[in-house]
Amino acid sequence: MAAGAEGGRNLTFALAERLGGDIVAGRFAGRAFPTEAELAKLHGVSRSVVREAVKMLTAKGLLGAWPRRGTRILPPEEWNLLDPDILKWVSQQDGCGELLRQLREFLTAILPCAAAWKAACAEQSPSPELAADLLRATANPFFVRLAAIVPGVLGSRAP
Repeated sequence: MAAGAEGGRNLTFALAERLGGDIVAGRFAGRAFPTEAELAKLHGVSRSVVREAVKMLTAKGLLGAWPRRGTRILPPEEWNLLDPDILKWVSQQDGCGELLRQLREFLTAILPCAAAWKAACAEQSPSPELAADLLRATANPFFVRLAAIVPGVLGSRAP
């Protein structure tokens, strides 16, 4: 039984890898995302393997599922660009240079800040609204994604 469970897990990861790469590459552009049954038949796996792979991709922000509307590919603005799998799939695409440049810009900006954070915590932080606006103003998708969490984090009373 354990070997079967491990095999199912490997099939799930392999399918998520394949579908994630296809989504990022735009191979489903202009058409509906396949149903669970279609994916199972196309890839020769069980529907439970498909279901788990779709859950994995949903957690990464690539897919959204709605009752009676089915599973849809979400726009890139919704993707978790900091997810290692998504970064790998994006970097495998032609024309990803701008996004990788933005990631390097993002890392270059935050690494010195991380080193100085302890000292900065003793001083007054900007308001959550101002911090979120500043992140959005960069137009860098990595900073923009952080803007959504700033009000909840900086606005909390946690020490």
